[in-house]
Amino acid sequence: PRVCLALDRFFLGVDGLPASAPALLDAVCDVDAEVVVTLPAGLPDALGALPDNVRLADGVPLDLLLPSCVTLIHHGGPNDIAGALAHGVPQLMLPTRRRPGTPEARRVAAFGAGLCRPAEELSAAELRGLLLRVLRTPSFARAAAALRAASLATPAPADLVPVLERLTTGHRTSQGVKSR
Repeated sequence: PRVCLALDRFFLGVDGLPASAPALLDAVCDVDAEVVVTLPAGLPDALGALPDNVRLADGVPLDLLLPSCVTLIHHGGPNDIAGALAHGVPQLMLPTRRRPGTPEARRVAAFGAGLCRPAEELSAAELRGLLLRVLRTPSFARAAAALRAASLATPAPADLVPVLERLTTGHRTSQGVKSR
């Protein structure tokens, strides 16, 4: 299986290195999965030696990578959440003090499509345990797939405009208000 670890600017430390990167890499180094680490375009490869199961994908958009992944590890921001939901990928969300978790992250976790824990409060062993829990518990993948299906079944905003226009016109007519 492939796990995506999205290290973005919210994980960056004062010295320019991803603050949580050493703990995250320690957590995934002996997990039986290929871990693909994404970095924002233009950031230097400052992670040092990578474990054997870790690959660096500098500047690769998540939308290209997520279809091949079974889990996304990220900071809990709305863009990463939306990407994972669009592809039905379970999530391990690790908000930081610099970027607190969003309400969406808590809702994804409450729905059972992932876990959300503050990054600074976890040891590498605890991070590894959370990742293994997401990887080994089929209910996370089922919940992520259900959220994706619900999203796909939701009409696009452009499809709703004619419905809203009809309802507005009907309401105005039934209230005795003439349409212009």
